[in-house]
Amino acid sequence: MHKIIVSIMALLAMTQTAIAQFSTHISHRLISGKSVQTVKAGDFIEPVVYEITELNRVYDFYINYPVNTTVKTLGLKLDCGTLPSSKAECTISGRIPANTPGHEYEMSFTAAGNYAHEYLQITTGINVTPLKEQVEHVSGNLDQTVTASDEIEPIVFGYTELFKASLSGVPEGISAKIDDESAIITISGATGQDHPDGDFNYRLAAYITEKDSIVFNGTISVKHKKFTTTLVAIENETQDVVAGNAIKPIVFRYAHMQNATVDGILEGFEVNQDKEKDLVIITGTVPQDIGDHVLTITVTAQGNDNNAEATANVNISANPDYSSSSVSSSSEVSPSSSSVASSSSAAESSSSEAAESSSSEHTTAISVVQNAFSVSYMNNELTVTLASVPSAKLQIFDMMGHLLETLDVGASTTINLGHLPRGTLLLRIYGQGFAETRQIVVK
Repeated sequence: MHKIIVSIMALLAMTQTAIAQFSTHISHRLISGKSVQTVKAGDFIEPVVYEITELNRVYDFYINYPVNTTVKTLGLKLDCGTLPSSKAECTISGRIPANTPGHEYEMSFTAAGNYAHEYLQITTGINVTPLKEQVEHVSGNLDQTVTASDEIEPIVFGYTELFKASLSGVPEGISAKIDDESAIITISGATGQDHPDGDFNYRLAAYITEKDSIVFNGTISVKHKKFTTTLVAIENETQDVVAGNAIKPIVFRYAHMQNATVDGILEGFEVNQDKEKDLVIITGTVPQDIGDHVLTITVTAQGNDNNAEATANVNISANPDYSSSSVSSSSEVSPSSSSVASSSSAAESSSSEAAESSSSEHTTAISVVQNAFSVSYMNNELTVTLASVPSAKLQIFDMMGHLLETLDVGASTTINLGHLPRGTLLLRIYGQGFAETRQIVVK
């Protein structure tokens, strides 16, 4: 008898628990946004969020006023997450199509609870302000300043009629897109991270017919992002070659380079740039009439905020098969200087295609300026004779790259270097349109 009574009490307790679980009815409250708001056609509404308890499902999200409108959803979406849920958050959001007629709209959806025939109809008022023109600026500043690689604030134009649109004058990486569903034109995007400073005056022409257009103008000012420009020799930094033979390709890798100069290359050498892989590649054949000589090639990478420099040495041996009377002495070797411009945002072909032609988009051949001056050096006496320029500068570096002296050079200048540290030093002679590097030994 006692067991029967205990069983009955347990059954009653379970029944009360079950009733308690289902006794909570569906309810809702506004927790974010406005239940009635005014928005311009073509713009986003402020998201409206309702908290709904004991929600099983939602349905019938549509415009219930005005009754006979041809507009169905105003471009808005309803998201309640995973259902059923004891506490759901239902969010109404989206952009009102720009061609929506001006009106006071009422949107509603039905929220069904766990009990049969238990539901709520939740309404939100959207007062749409129509466009005044056939094409109109809706949102986003027409004039903007942006840091390279950062997204601009989208510039949005709404339209009620549009034949086509044309955008010009924007920096690379910025473009316009037409969304027919929302009846908007959006200018958006970002420049490359190495984009230089500049003010870009753009023009958007929105054509109502084939000939008639409405024009909008603005300025996007790009400020470069600060990066450290780097340069390093990664292949054949030092090599030996016999005059008359080709050098092994000398390869430098750079980062964030806007342009570069290459000093010390010989006639017949070629410099190419692989923009896809960020490489500067030097190739060529040493003239067979050159005698024993150490050729120093210097590449200077110029960036927005700093410059970087790297060198490579080619140890040239005289060709024993070439007449000694025709071999040039080391003091008569005339390296040359060249320059190259780099743009990370430019369109490039693949590296395999670039190898076939130095004029492709992928590589850039560098023009060479020859014989700007001659140098002779004996017993620590350096003589620089200028051939085609009135003046130049001479910089003297140790092998660690430390600048020791800077001197002015005239038409013919002789300098005694005996006061400098003994050992190998680098000379950099530069002027208008040229820059060259030599190597000497102070005894």
